Amino acid sequence: MSILIYIKERWLSLLFLFLAFFFSFLVYRLDDSFSIRESNAAYILMGWGLLFFVYLMIDGYTIHARERRFGLFCRTNGSSEETDAFFYPT
Repeated sequence: MSILIYIKERWLSLLFLFLAFFFSFLVYRLDDSFSIRESNAAYILMGWGLLFFVYLMIDGYTIHARERRFGLFCRTNGSSEETDAFFYPT
């Protein structure tokens, strides 16, 4: 699975996560009474980024493993006409 196909399939989840990051950043920047040091805010944003990266890696691996198992199942249990007629909804 290519990165573009992954983004096309998971765009809603990725958009939600991006908006959550953006909202956190806006709260930090726009609220003057929010007393947090800039270095701590940077650590928080880096932590969010790292967790997001880990999420992408685990999700991508899970999808890839499912596609691989499904392909193996189709090759061992299905006829070529059945597997050619099947399409993965995008």
